[in-house]
Amino acid sequence: MSFKCGYIYPRVEDYELKSIVESEAKALVLGVKGSGVSSALERAIKLSNRKVELLHNHNDALKKCSEAYVVADVSVWEALELTRICGKILAGGSGGLIDIIKASIQAPRDVKLVVLKPLSRRELEDYVKSFNTIITSPLIIEELLTRTGGMPGDVCRFIMENELIGRALTMKDLEKTPEKPSWLSEAENFLGSALFEKLAAHTVLGFIPKDFQEMLCGECWWLVEDEYGFRVPGDFLWLQPFMVRFLGKEKVVNILSKALNYELNPIFKFSHTSLLYRFTGDPSYGVEALNSAREVLRQISDQHVKFNVAVEASSIASKLGDHSNHIVMLKEAVINMPPQYQLTPIDVFRIVGEAKRSSSHLDDAGDYVELLKTLGSRLLAQRMMEEAETVISELEKLVWEEKRLNVRLKAETAYATLLAYKSALLGQWREAARTLAEVSERGLDSGSYVMLAIAASFISSKEPLSVKAENALRKAIERGLVGFDDARFIDYTLKFMKGGLKDVLLIAEEPLEDSDYRVKLVKLLTKIAVKGPIDERVIGGVMGQGSPASLVKALNYIVKGDNKSLIEELRLIPESEEAHSPLSLIADIMLNTGLSINRRDELKRIAGHLTILADSLKSSGHVELGRMIEILAQHARSADKLQVKLALARLIFYTLNTYL
Repeated sequence: MSFKCGYIYPRVEDYELKSIVESEAKALVLGVKGSGVSSALERAIKLSNRKVELLHNHNDALKKCSEAYVVADVSVWEALELTRICGKILAGGSGGLIDIIKASIQAPRDVKLVVLKPLSRRELEDYVKSFNTIITSPLIIEELLTRTGGMPGDVCRFIMENELIGRALTMKDLEKTPEKPSWLSEAENFLGSALFEKLAAHTVLGFIPKDFQEMLCGECWWLVEDEYGFRVPGDFLWLQPFMVRFLGKEKVVNILSKALNYELNPIFKFSHTSLLYRFTGDPSYGVEALNSAREVLRQISDQHVKFNVAVEASSIASKLGDHSNHIVMLKEAVINMPPQYQLTPIDVFRIVGEAKRSSSHLDDAGDYVELLKTLGSRLLAQRMMEEAETVISELEKLVWEEKRLNVRLKAETAYATLLAYKSALLGQWREAARTLAEVSERGLDSGSYVMLAIAASFISSKEPLSVKAENALRKAIERGLVGFDDARFIDYTLKFMKGGLKDVLLIAEEPLEDSDYRVKLVKLLTKIAVKGPIDERVIGGVMGQGSPASLVKALNYIVKGDNKSLIEELRLIPESEEAHSPLSLIADIMLNTGLSINRRDELKRIAGHLTILADSLKSSGHVELGRMIEILAQHARSADKLQVKLALARLIFYTLNTYL
C-alpha cells in the first residue's frame, strides 16, 4: 500500500496564501524540498472557495495568466519567471536552499514573497501524533526538528522509513538519521565549508554593521545592503537554530559578543543577547535582552515579531527571577498572539500558573489582573468557554480574597468585563449591558465601551437599562476614556441600530471608504438596505470570504431581487444546514423574507409567522434576538419594503456580533 506524505493541519502560511488567492494578489511561494509547497497551494485554493485552477506546467500558466488569475506549482526558477511576466499569479516552487535564497533576492518588488518555514515544535508534535506515533519527551521533538529540518515531507519520510506508525519515537530511532537536514547538507556541499560557515555566521547575526569588517566578504551574495549595514533576508532567519548547532557554542558566543560592540536595532540586539544568555547563563546578558525586548515591543508593529520576542523574553525573565517582567512579557505574548494561534488547555494552565507564582512575589498584582483579563478575552474570542472559566474563577478569587483595595477594584472591573463578554457570546446582550453599565463609573478600557455600545444598540431606547448604558457611553467619551476610532464606531452603531430614518439616510450618503473596518461594515449594510445593490467585488473587499460575507451578499441579493443567487448564497453558510444552529434560523428568516419582499400579500402573511417566532424566542430567554425579529415582523405587516430591508441589515449586524 502506498502512502502519500502530506501536511493536513492548518498553518500560518495557509491563511496568508488564502488571503492572497482571495485578493488575486501576485505572489511567489518558495520552499525547500519537502516543505509542502504543492499541498500549501492546494489548501489555499480550497480554503478560499475560489474557482481557480492549479496548474503544474510552466507554459500552461504562461498562456492562461493573461486571461485570469492563475495558481501554478512549478520549479523555483519557473515560478520566479512567471511572477516577472504575469500580471495576476500565485506561483510556487520548491528546490534547494541556495536556489530559494537566490530566487527570493531576485523576486520583483511588487511580488508578495512567502517562504515556507519548518513546522513549529507544536505543529511538529501534532503532525507526529497524526501517525499515532508516541512522543515520550520534549527533547525528542527538539532533536527530530533539528535532524529532519522540520519540513513535513522529511518528517513523514523519516516516520515511514523507520516504521514508526503506532509506536513510540525514541532517541535510538533519531540516531539513525544524519545530524543535519538533507537540504542543509546540500547547501554546505554547494557553497563549500568556508563560504557556508560565513552564511551560518550571518544567519546567526541577522544583521552585520558596515564597521564589522571581519564578518563581511565579497562572495557573500546573500547579504542585502541598506544604509546601516548588511542583513540576511528576513524570510530566512528561521535558519538560525540550525546554523547555531552547525557552528557550535564557542563560535556563536564569540561572534555574538563581538557584534554587541556595534550599534544594533532592538530586534537584533534582543536576538544576540538572548542567545548569549542561553549559552553563557550570564545574568547581565539576560537583563540586556529584557531591555531590548521592551524596546522591540514599544517600537515594532509586526505582530509575529512581538509575539516571538515576548515569549522568549518571558522565559528569560522567569529564569532571572524578574517576576514583574515575567508577568508583563506573558501579557504581551497573549496580546500579540497571531489570530491563527490556537491556545490549548495546557497553554492556559501554564500561563495562569506561571503568572500566579510570579504575582505572589510582588506587592502590586495589577499586571497579573491585566494578564488574566487579556487571556480571558482571547479565550472567549476563540469560544474556549471551559478554559475562559478557569481565568474568570481566578479573577473571582481576587475579588473576594484580595486585601489591597486598588488590586481588588481592578479585579472587579476585569471580572465584570469578562462576564459581560461571555454573556454577549451567549446572546445575552441585556446581561452584558447591565454588567458593564454597573462598573462603568470606575472606568473601563475602550474596547469594553464598544461592547457596551453594541449591547445597548440591541435594547429598546425606552428601557431604563438602555438609557443607563447610553449615559455611561456619553460620559466616557466626554472624559476621553474612549479612543477616537472606537468613539466613531459607537456613534455609527447607535445611529444605525437605533436612529431614525434621517440618521440612516445620512450614513448611506457617506463614501464607503473608511480606515476603520467596523465603520465600513455599518456603512456597507446601510448602503445596501437604503440605496440598493452593490458590486459583489466591493462586498468581497470589505467582508472577505466565509459566512459573514455570505450573509451580507444574501442581503444584497434580496435587494436586487435575485432569488436564485439568494438561495445559493445562503447554502454556502455551513451552519445553516445544522438544525439547532442560530445561523440556520437567521438563514431561514432571510430566505423567506427575501422571497416575499416584492409581494405585498406574501410579506404580510409571513409577518404572522415572524411574530410567533419572536414571542417564542423572547419567552425562552433570547430577548434581544426576539426583539429584532419582532421589529422585522412589524415592518413586514405594514409592507414597508425600506424598513424591512433595514430590519434585515440590523439583524445581520446582530448576527455578526453574536454568532460569528
